[in-house]
Amino acid sequence: PLFVGVSCPQGGGKTTLVDSLVGLFADQGLSCAAMSLDDFYLTHADQLAVKESNSGNRLLELRGNPGTHDMSLALRTVESLRDGEPHDEHAIPRYDKSCFGGKGDRFPADQWSRLVGTPDVVLFEAWCFGFSAVDESELTDRDLIPINALLDEGGDYAKLHAMMGAWIVIQIESPKVVYRWREQAEVALRENGRGGMSETELTDFVSRYMPAYAHYLPGLYADSAGYSPLYIQIDDNRNPLQMK
Repeated sequence: PLFVGVSCPQGGGKTTLVDSLVGLFADQGLSCAAMSLDDFYLTHADQLAVKESNSGNRLLELRGNPGTHDMSLALRTVESLRDGEPHDEHAIPRYDKSCFGGKGDRFPADQWSRLVGTPDVVLFEAWCFGFSAVDESELTDRDLIPINALLDEGGDYAKLHAMMGAWIVIQIESPKVVYRWREQAEVALRENGRGGMSETELTDFVSRYMPAYAHYLPGLYADSAGYSPLYIQIDDNRNPLQMK
């Protein structure tokens, strides 16, 4: 299959885009599977271990940043899809973000998604997809040091990126808009009776992603890693402005 990496900041509409592409491919007679790096977050127990081994590092305290994904599982899953036979069954992990008071946990294996056969296209989306390490001297937040090391060439994130045969990058003007987009999502949760974070909780949650956005979006947008993506620039209301 053709693996397509889809990179877009949180709230930018990547899930909507992926769902639309699945339908468009189906209209062309092509089978398309969608995957999210979110489903490869570490189990709750493993995330607690990461927190303990990085005591005081707020960027690794909760799930979200590189370093909180089970990259071995992600690589094995992509390899299984890439190398599988037409009638093979593939288990795709699922993650429940509502567990443990919103801290999340992976679903048991018997509740994972099942995919039979080899799709023509696999869309793999994530907010941090395509992020590449910068020189450590450029880091203005010391909590990024272990994260930056994981994004280096030869690491598991780079290996996963290298498995993508094409890229779509949703480009925004400033990551500050993520605060507003996340607030819109929380309002929707509250209106549906599903709770939602307070303004203070939301600000704290989104702030944990800002150092990575600040350090790695410029390189992604400049294609410093040589992915040659399709860039789709959107405004603060998620309207497309241009493609290049």
